[in-house]
Amino acid sequence: MDIVRARKSDARIISEIHQKMIPKGFLSTLGTGFLARLYREIICSDNSFCFIAIDRGRIVGFACATKNTRALYRNFFKKNFLLLALLTIKKLFIFSNLMKIIDHAKYNSKKGNLPKAELLSIAILPNYKRKKIGRKLCEEINKEFLKSKIKEYIAVTAGDNPESNPFFLNIGYKKITGIRIHNDRESNIYLLRIK
Repeated sequence: MDIVRARKSDARIISEIHQKMIPKGFLSTLGTGFLARLYREIICSDNSFCFIAIDRGRIVGFACATKNTRALYRNFFKKNFLLLALLTIKKLFIFSNLMKIIDHAKYNSKKGNLPKAELLSIAILPNYKRKKIGRKLCEEINKEFLKSKIKEYIAVTAGDNPESNPFFLNIGYKKITGIRIHNDRESNIYLLRIK
């Protein structure tokens, strides 16, 4: 198993894994095209990074993070506004989806004084879970943050997610608060202080 930095060409596979493993997440509802564009932005940004786990030439998991979530999304929407409008046009006509897009854009203001740095997403294919791949991916994220002198960051996950909540606690994150990003669903915010 190798853990390496993702390349732009990996964005499509990463987006497919995201959709498969995080199907209830709001971003998954916007489709693979949207996700692939977002992951390309994360991979190519100076402010963000993504690591992938590879087994026999196949991507089996990933973890992405950013030094500044607000800056990442602002740049992403600015660069991709027209394309994103086309990709999500059908979704926008459903009022609840429009409200969720607005909630997602405003999410950073709800975090208050928490760190700007964030683990954005982590997902591992089913046959590769419980093999410490998630831990190894997070270790690479930690090393990358330390290179920028960032010693703490947050991770947000659905409050009712039976896999991610224990995972974060088991590898040293501390739950610090709950938040409603989309009014219908409670999420937990975890903080990791890198040692």
